[in-house]
Amino acid sequence: MYKPLVSLITPAYNHEKYISQYLESIIAQTYKNIELIILNDGSIDNTHNKILEYKNKLEQRFIRFAYINKENEGIPITLNKALNIAKGKYIRLFASDDVMIPQTIEKQVNYLESNDDIGIVYSDGYHVKTDNLSQMKDIYDPKRKFSNIVKYPEGDLYEFFMHSYFGIPTCTFMIRKECLDFIGGFDEKLAAESFDMSVRLSMHFKFGLIKEALVYHRVHENNTGWDHNLFKLNTEQLIEKYTNYKFKKPSDNKVMITKLTKLLFLRGVFDKNRINSMTLNKRVVGWGAGDAYLKFKDIYNLNCSYLIDIDTKKQNTQIDGKRIYAPKKLLEESKEDIFILVMTQRYKEVYSCLEEYGFEYLTHFF
Repeated sequence: MYKPLVSLITPAYNHEKYISQYLESIIAQTYKNIELIILNDGSIDNTHNKILEYKNKLEQRFIRFAYINKENEGIPITLNKALNIAKGKYIRLFASDDVMIPQTIEKQVNYLESNDDIGIVYSDGYHVKTDNLSQMKDIYDPKRKFSNIVKYPEGDLYEFFMHSYFGIPTCTFMIRKECLDFIGGFDEKLAAESFDMSVRLSMHFKFGLIKEALVYHRVHENNTGWDHNLFKLNTEQLIEKYTNYKFKKPSDNKVMITKLTKLLFLRGVFDKNRINSMTLNKRVVGWGAGDAYLKFKDIYNLNCSYLIDIDTKKQNTQIDGKRIYAPKKLLEESKEDIFILVMTQRYKEVYSCLEEYGFEYLTHFF
């Protein structure tokens, strides 16, 4: 029976703690016709030596094992180098700190072989804390299951990627190589590849969904997805790219730019320096004692003297060690000495109240 070749591509960077478990999981794949391409992208830890320890085992297990040990160039350039030497009908991208169940590649190949109209197949999975994944315990937390965080669709996902604030974990993707070749591979001008690749693929090809958890995505402090500086850089690069990008509809440019700008704000990297500079040498008073305050207090390193809230049930109580007062408390303050940071969706009402109290409006950060 015909078994198409799968190119399993893995970029590795400073994953000495995790790469052995990753390698064991791909060695254990029930699907046999796999070529493995690993690129060590300039790791400064022991990742290179860990890979070499498995060299003989990998050469025996896979149809072809290609290992490139190189200087750091970033993920898009690294993936394009792998794509250029890949010989498989299907491309399976997988990070060196994640784990897949033994049947993952077999199930995805069978799906694509049975659905000629599908260009990409993805699956469900779990986000797992690194220590738990290392010990393979507590890995089935429903709150961390991908499909319980966002309901994933299938078919034409162009509108999904246009409007959804949640992406699809690319650690679950198996892609027809002809699809990646069609879109020109990965954009090497970007700091990260996942979102842009997904958007461009969705403009031309359909996505299929396997409603099974086939992947465990390791959550740790060095995940690129948690790197605020990388996220900020890549999102700003995407905004620049998509400003005049040829989407399906001219109006989609504005839709995409608006979404990306909001994502910057929600991730706490939007105007952070500007907020910090404006609050310098002033006492900060926070208006809003709800979820927004709890989210942004750490992101912006806020040290509010106290909080204001119009909810009478919250007034004269405390949250996070901060006293909550009614708005009239502000009338006791010298306007030159405080900075009021509004953290509520009802900001228009708050602005009107502050104007009545004689406070000067400075800026709307979002």
